Amino acid sequence: MGVLVNSFAQVPYCLIQAVARPDVTAKIHFGELPFHTLLMWMLVKHWGISGAALAWFIPVMVDAVILFFAAGSLLSVGADAFVFDKGISAVLVLCAFAGGTVLIAGLPFAVGCRLLTLAMAMVPMGLTVWLYLFDDSDRLQLLRLLPIGSRK
Repeated sequence: MGVLVNSFAQVPYCLIQAVARPDVTAKIHFGELPFHTLLMWMLVKHWGISGAALAWFIPVMVDAVILFFAAGSLLSVGADAFVFDKGISAVLVLCAFAGGTVLIAGLPFAVGCRLLTLAMAMVPMGLTVWLYLFDDSDRLQLLRLLPIGSRK
């Protein structure tokens, strides 16, 4: 989940870099450092490797939220332009898929059966994304990338 959240945070991070303000991300990360260090020390001490994973996930989540707000204020559009347009729907679909993946991984079947179940679960997820997350311009742009039916 930390990698997923961190991948979303790349959007505002790149926007901040693109408007020539790398100092903003440097200040944010420098300010987070003491909290991350303390959190890492406490959680690893009490929960070992699981604590280390949690101690990485929490700052990544906080960092993503801060970066979205920082990018929104630098671009004068507000973080809600990033988050509320399609962001919440995308996160819900991805969390549902991640939860389903964890459930499928725990099934008492052979690896091949679990992979087949996962592949079958990707079909409704893809349809959900196609129907509810993409708008007409997104769909048209993706269809243009397909070699099928393209005319020169």
